[in-house]
Amino acid sequence: MAPYRRLSLMEREELSRMLAAGHSLRATAQALSRAPSTLSRELARDLLGGSRRPTDAALGPPPAEAPKARDPAPLVHRGPES
Repeated sequence: MAPYRRLSLMEREELSRMLAAGHSLRATAQALSRAPSTLSRELARDLLGGSRRPTDAALGPPPAEAPKARDPAPLVHRGPES
């Protein structure tokens, strides 16, 4: 059995187009010369919020958090006053 090989960008685009056009997963797999399980795995990875999220990449890095407020306690501890 050959090792699992992920889809190329062109294959992903074709998968998206064919499914949007109403083709079944099996028909799409046959057109791409891939196993239906490979396409199913690829779809699950995308739909379930896997590691690849194109919208996140398009948005850029997340916004930086605002700096935290400084602790109002004095920086130097003074001994008891006499």
